[in-house]
Amino acid sequence: MFRFFVALILIISTPALAKPGDPLPQGALQGIDWSIKSPAGLDRAFYFGGDNHSLAGATGELERYIDPSYCAAPDPVQANPRGGFSITVRTPTSAERSACHLTGHDQFISGLLTTRHTFSATYGYFEIYANLPASMRTWPAFWLLPTVATTDNQGAYPEIDVLEEYAGLSHGGTLLHPWTLDRTGRPISAIHLRDTKPLSCGMTVFVKPGTWHTYGVLWEPTRLTFYVDQKATCEEDIAITDPHYILINLGMDGRPFTPGPISPAKYPATMYVGWVLHRPLRP
Repeated sequence: MFRFFVALILIISTPALAKPGDPLPQGALQGIDWSIKSPAGLDRAFYFGGDNHSLAGATGELERYIDPSYCAAPDPVQANPRGGFSITVRTPTSAERSACHLTGHDQFISGLLTTRHTFSATYGYFEIYANLPASMRTWPAFWLLPTVATTDNQGAYPEIDVLEEYAGLSHGGTLLHPWTLDRTGRPISAIHLRDTKPLSCGMTVFVKPGTWHTYGVLWEPTRLTFYVDQKATCEEDIAITDPHYILINLGMDGRPFTPGPISPAKYPATMYVGWVLHRPLRP
C-alpha cells in the first residue's frame, strides 16, 4: 500500500511533458482559425530585407523560385481542382533560363508559398498535410519565420522548421540507404536561432515517400513540441514570443557534403499539399 501511495505522488507531481509517440493534446487547442487548401493569394518570394527568389548564397540550394509575375514559364505551383495544391521542381528549358534570368547555379526551377502578407500568429498548433517526393536531393520544407526582426529575436530572422526532409541523409550526414533508394524518408524538425544551438529531431520516425502524413508543431509560451501524424517526435523548452508567418517550398540540396547523384530521369519531382492550418491555444 505504501509503495502504491509513493508511486501515485510521483506521477501526480511529474510535469506533463510530451514523450515520443504522445498524441496531440486536443483539449489544449481551440478550433481551426485559419486554413488553406489553395495557393491563391499567397506570397511567392522569401523576404529577408527584400523579396528574394533564391537561397543559393545562404544554403547552396540549386533552385530558383519562380511564379508568373517573375518570368514567362509554367507555374511550379498548381491548384488541385479537388482541393489542395502541388509544388514541382524541374530542370528549365533554354528559353526559360533566358526568360527567368537564371545563373549557372540555378539548375532547377521550383515554387515557394508564404503567408507573410496574409497570416501570422504567436503560439498554437501549425500543421501541414503533405505527400513528399522521392527524388534524390529534393528538399521539401514547412517552416515559420518572424514577421519582423526585433530585439527579442536579436535582430535576426530565426526559423522554426516544422518539417525538412533531406534525401539520402541521416542525422549527422550519414547515408542511411544506397542512393538507388533515393531518399531516407526521415523528416527533421529544427529551431535555428542566433547564438542558440539548433534542435534537430524526428529522425527516428520513418515516412515512406509518396504517402500522405501530417507534420505539425505545438507552439506554447515556453515550449515547442513537434509532431508527425499528430504523435510527438520531440520537444524543446524555449520561449519564442514574436508573431511568425508560414513558408512552404520544395528546394534542391546542392551542398557539397550531401551524398547522392542528381539524375535527370528523377525530375520533375512534386510535393503535394492537402491543407495547411493553424489552431490557437485555449485561454
